[in-house]
Amino acid sequence: MSTTLRTVLCLCLLTSLASAQPAGGFTAGDLFLYSPAATGGSATEKGILRIDPISGATTLMVDLANILQTDGAICYDSYRQRLLFCGALDFASPTEMHQMDGAGNITQLGFGGSFSNMAPTGDGRVYLYRHSAPTAPFQYIDAANQMHVLMDAAGSAPFFVPGVFGYPFRGMIHDAGENALFVAASDGPATMCPGGMTDAMNVFKLPLSADGTRVAGPVTCSQYDVHVGDDNERPVDWSRGPGGKLMLVVDTNSGAQMERVLLVDPVTLVITPYAANGNPGAAATNGGCYSSALGKAVILDTGANVLIAYGQGETGAGQAFTTPGEVSGGGSNETATLLQIDHGACDGAFVPYGVGLAGSGGRVPTLSLSGCSVPGGSLSVHIADVVGGAPGLMMVGSDAANLPFKGGTLLTSPLILSLDIVVGGTPGVAGAGSLDLPASLPADPLLSGFSLYLQTGFQDAGAAVNVSLSNAVELDIG
Repeated sequence: MSTTLRTVLCLCLLTSLASAQPAGGFTAGDLFLYSPAATGGSATEKGILRIDPISGATTLMVDLANILQTDGAICYDSYRQRLLFCGALDFASPTEMHQMDGAGNITQLGFGGSFSNMAPTGDGRVYLYRHSAPTAPFQYIDAANQMHVLMDAAGSAPFFVPGVFGYPFRGMIHDAGENALFVAASDGPATMCPGGMTDAMNVFKLPLSADGTRVAGPVTCSQYDVHVGDDNERPVDWSRGPGGKLMLVVDTNSGAQMERVLLVDPVTLVITPYAANGNPGAAATNGGCYSSALGKAVILDTGANVLIAYGQGETGAGQAFTTPGEVSGGGSNETATLLQIDHGACDGAFVPYGVGLAGSGGRVPTLSLSGCSVPGGSLSVHIADVVGGAPGLMMVGSDAANLPFKGGTLLTSPLILSLDIVVGGTPGVAGAGSLDLPASLPADPLLSGFSLYLQTGFQDAGAAVNVSLSNAVELDIG
């Protein structure tokens, strides 16, 4: 079976050369700013800016009608090679989840509601928090664009941070080495960190199960008092810092010089200072991330409408960018997110899209891919939630589509080839069918930048017209 699939993919690539597209279209190291005043002038000019970290030049990627005034309502997902963000594209549209490629092309993800604290893992999962319902549990999107609730260690109930039920969290990041989520929160009740302070910034470490569905170990907590004696410390941005550390930027109400750029050791949870910014504008430290292109932290100072770079151990005014465009409306109350593009270990991408068609038991088949989609790369195709023992087809096309088909939607057309497949599992049992197929791509560098579009369909007597369909996946070769 694996040899057949490899052959199919090779033939598809050779016959679809006219559909070449850049994978993702992002430049590693570029900075992106999601802001309520991204185009300057006032705090009503919402949008997403691309920022060249070397020249400081800015490009407006999308002008939004509405964004969330909260932390982490955007992220870069290296699995999809897309920016995922929450917002409204126009005044007639709701605020919901979207994804955008490097050319500014936007598609809806289909999740209604306001989500923030986005933390991608690089394997298709993106953890997040429902901003519009602060007492809701943590959730995550999987590699097939299905939404799930993060469960407790027993897997029997949704997970909540002990002693912090309903408290507004301020950003989240995933560390692969520890397979853990790190969640930041402002100062709060003394019960936040056992024996801790009530006026300090808090960081929680949530160790995950191997499959990422549960918080599998005890939650630990660490604190750092940025502004001693004051209770207005607000974490604003997470990023990956130097030396395997995590970087956290914190805002205060004071303009005095303070250690607002911190490093968090993901193993020990020890928090140490990286840089201390001061006047002018330090009281408006409303975003920041580590820039690998500069080898420095970059802070968004919305009061002075400027980006400022700090090396490790630097203090004071820092090095201001010369930006031809605006990065702020010049206010101190803007909640923004600044992030860096990091492709990770692979330049290829897997982009799930579309909605499948339910079969027996109301189960919708799911299709996802893993591995590295580069010339010569090894892949795995994962199919699940099919009626047990069902025969079906893997359909491979040269473009995305949205065509009526068997009561559902054909999501790839024109078809190049199709492959007969049969899932395992107890025959006839709803959702018991699954299949994993290894595959590889030809080791031809000329294939870089080409795309294929995959969807599966299955015979299923429990479906509307005896056919169930999965979502689709765009396979972009890096």
